[in-house]
Amino acid sequence: MSSRKSLKKLHNHVIIAMLIINFIITSTELPITLSFLHHGIVFPATDGFCKFWTFYNFSLQVTSEFLMTFASIERHLLVFHLHLVNGTRLRRIILHYIPLIFCLSYVWIFYFSTIIVYPYCKNSFSYTVMLCGLPCFEFTIPLGTYDWFADNLTTAALTALFSLLLLLRFVLQQRRMKRTFKWHRNRKIVLQLITIATLYTIFWTPLSIVALIQIIWIPTFLQDFQTEYLYYFPYVVLILRQECKCDGNSGVGGQQVTSAKTADKRVTRITRAQILPMNTIKIFNQARYLLNVVSRYSDITANDITARQYRERHYRKTLPRTTIPRTTLPRTTIPRTTLPPTPIQRARVPP
Repeated sequence: MSSRKSLKKLHNHVIIAMLIINFIITSTELPITLSFLHHGIVFPATDGFCKFWTFYNFSLQVTSEFLMTFASIERHLLVFHLHLVNGTRLRRIILHYIPLIFCLSYVWIFYFSTIIVYPYCKNSFSYTVMLCGLPCFEFTIPLGTYDWFADNLTTAALTALFSLLLLLRFVLQQRRMKRTFKWHRNRKIVLQLITIATLYTIFWTPLSIVALIQIIWIPTFLQDFQTEYLYYFPYVVLILRQECKCDGNSGVGGQQVTSAKTADKRVTRITRAQILPMNTIKIFNQARYLLNVVSRYSDITANDITARQYRERHYRKTLPRTTIPRTTLPRTTIPRTTLPPTPIQRARVPP
């Protein structure tokens, strides 16, 4: 993070939570898996440790998946309906903080209830199998089906769906505003969305489908393939997934203003953000900002509309006043012409 202000931005909260969860997985849970792969047996080989490892693995992996699903859904609000989230404090609590807290707490409560304290079945762990096999609730139709369908398959499908919908909506918004889709400017966001959708679809969907088939129809369906390969697919997603970059200088759907000094003047450039749309108010504010910047550094007043008018007014002010000397012309006298009197004038003349 470049500054503390980045921690307060809404679009960074879920990213920070994902980074923390992924760091915990790679630093604490992944070493247990590597130790099992190295020795070929769970160490220590006890039922208590198997319960802890299963609970810890399931909770961290599914929490990361829930956070990614929430991020893909919330991105629609932050890009196209930012006023709904930033409107009031109550809206922020309902649309942002409550879903985030739910993603962080629901998974841990669910797996603690079903793995640690579930009293209706007895676990039979195998110390030579990844995750000691599966907890007993996974083999029951109600809870096992709900877990694999709602907590794994549905979240992976929603992540892929909302990521692709955001990309489609972004392209349609560009066309609606009569702008061409510029690949070189939007390459980062496009590749990020496609990568996230592809990773979650490829690596989470097969594991969930195989588990559902085992619970509902065939208990031994691809069992060896599941224990030897499919259980490790979530780690591939964890390693290959590209995390969103948090930038404290740019906001979602806003403008990024950067400054650079040239040889003799300061040039302020405004770059268009990669996430649209821009409404009329933002365009108007941008125009006002540009006018203020120009008036600050080049002495142009806000009343001047065009540079031509400014040059004319400035030229009139700076041009020295020239006085044209008066030339005294000779006074010309027009000679009077004596006209003959009219008949009326003759009548008035006394004899």
